[in-house]
Amino acid sequence: MSRLLPGMCGFRTLQNASEVSRNQVLTPQTRLPTPMIPIYLSALPFSPSTLSSLMRAGYETIKDVQGISPEDLSEEFDIPLSISQALINSQRPTLTLLGSTLPWTQSVSLLSGSGVKARVSTLCAPLDRLLSGGLSRGSVLEISGAPGTPKEILTVNIVASFVKSRERVLFVDLQNMTSPATLRRALKKGISDVPTNFLELVSYMPMHSLSEFMTFMYNLLSYLRRNPDVALLVINSISFPFQTSPMLTLQTKISLHDRIKQTFSRAYAFNNLTIVTTSQLATKLLKTDGTAGNFDTGARGIMVPQLGSYLPPGRSYRVILSRETRLSGTLRLLYSPSAMHQDNGQHMLEEPYAKCGDSISSHFDDNAIGKWR
Repeated sequence: MSRLLPGMCGFRTLQNASEVSRNQVLTPQTRLPTPMIPIYLSALPFSPSTLSSLMRAGYETIKDVQGISPEDLSEEFDIPLSISQALINSQRPTLTLLGSTLPWTQSVSLLSGSGVKARVSTLCAPLDRLLSGGLSRGSVLEISGAPGTPKEILTVNIVASFVKSRERVLFVDLQNMTSPATLRRALKKGISDVPTNFLELVSYMPMHSLSEFMTFMYNLLSYLRRNPDVALLVINSISFPFQTSPMLTLQTKISLHDRIKQTFSRAYAFNNLTIVTTSQLATKLLKTDGTAGNFDTGARGIMVPQLGSYLPPGRSYRVILSRETRLSGTLRLLYSPSAMHQDNGQHMLEEPYAKCGDSISSHFDDNAIGKWR
């Protein structure tokens, strides 16, 4: 069954990629995290006008409204009394909101007693070694590389790893680099014991503009509340819509990056969602002493991820791919939650990779899932 994001279209599973129902009605199955994690009001199903009024008044989390009476909250911000009472009394083990019982323990219960491993193999041994044994659940991994590097193949490998464990994946493509047919073909060919319902486990959404992508980001938490079984979010070519929007001011870019960072943080906090993004590289000029330079003062240039600080601190990994030959190259860990590695190339952790079997080309559509050593 296809699942639609609120206000979005074009979202579909691989099985019914050509049949999109725009009138599908979803039954909300909203869940909240453990009380140890701040619960932001923006993650709750308030109307935009109500949420805007709350934010302007300085209320950002449920904890912020604890000292207000339900009647005052309801009257001042035009919130139904039943909802304001639920917010004020949210110290209880469960919170009833909009007629649904919302367990506090969803984030913990995803891992405890379910046999779910804390790390997932990327099906690439060098990348697993860089990540200390695999991709950590509830983290963000950015894979950056120049054209011709196998970042899309690595991404599909990670998708395959989740599908093999029968977990749901949401795949967002911002540059049409990976088609539904490519994903379907690669997963079917690359997974030895593929689940019979593997086509239903991967949902695909293409986007073509920055406005579409930011609308998606604004609706992501709402979608995850309705679909708490989504374990992996892939955003392919996240740098592309920013690259094709040259009129953006620096302040606007910073604001959009902050919005992405906040959404990612809440997504992995509330749903233990694992996020993988791919990005192009940009040239960064350095002075002789290693500090940032420009075209006049720079002594040399290095390749760095194109987007700036959109990754949440403390839960993110940044990996850069460099291609040495058609079949080999190097994976470099730019930073991780445990260490910030120098971007001038010194003390940077790295692992060589070599592709075995099918050759790597600049056209991912010609390749199935890669095998690595």
